[in-house]
Parts: sequence; C-alpha cells; structure tokens
Amino acid sequence: MEAENKRALWAGRTAALLGIVLLALNLRTAVTTISPIIDSISRDIRLGEVGIGVLGMLAPIAFAVSGILAPAVARRVGLKNALLLACVAMA
Repeated sequence: MEAENKRALWAGRTAALLGIVLLALNLRTAVTTISPIIDSISRDIRLGEVGIGVLGMLAPIAFAVSGILAPAVARRVGLKNALLLACVAMA
C-alpha cells in the first residue's frame, strides 16, 4: 500500500521536475554571462559604468519580478498552463 502511494505521488511529476531543473540550469548561464563579456559589450555599445551596471541588473530584476508575479499567474491560469506559458516565453 505504501509503495502505491509513493508511486502515485511522483506519477507525472518526475518529467515536470526534470524540465524545471533543466530550464533553471539553462537560465543560469544567461544571468551570469555578462561579467566575462563586459569589455566586449562596452566596446560595441558606448555605455558608461552606470549603464553597464544597469545592464547587469536587468536579468536578476526580471527574475525577481517574475517570482513575485508567478503565484498570481498560476492562480489565474492554473499551474500547468503557467509553466507552459513560462517555457514558451523563455524559448
């Protein structure tokens, strides 16, 4: 009986969890890649130090705003649809 409960709990959730983890790992690169290429960016786009700092802050700010809005979106459209919407937006 206990084995059936454990299987029912994870049935269908393993793929979703794997997808979320893979997306999180993929997004981490987008957030952390600005530091090594700041020199290239500043050569191509004439931004001052403040502009480069603001550019570096955009990804973490977007994550913070989406984290604040995520529960409301999930309540409104449902968790599965919210996750699908997030995956489509990231792609």
